[in-house]
Amino acid sequence: MASLTLNKWGHSYGVRIPQVLLRQLQILPGDQLEVESDLIGRCLILKVAAKRKNWLSEFNQKSVDSDASELGFENEFDRAGWTW
Repeated sequence: MASLTLNKWGHSYGVRIPQVLLRQLQILPGDQLEVESDLIGRCLILKVAAKRKNWLSEFNQKSVDSDASELGFENEFDRAGWTW
């Protein structure tokens, strides 16, 4: 467990997290963190899961390159009742 000190920075407050702990938690500069507290005064800092970059363009390209069955959208109507 690391001991941290709350410091005043301008009009805000912050803590410095030791580099060893950041490496263990795989937290990098620029990563987003969430802070939660409970009813007995404990504080939990969580790394926000990174959103997949370019997911929409990847999906659109996959839909151009593939048919419905590869995307998982195929249903009984697609298999039996539809012809192109």
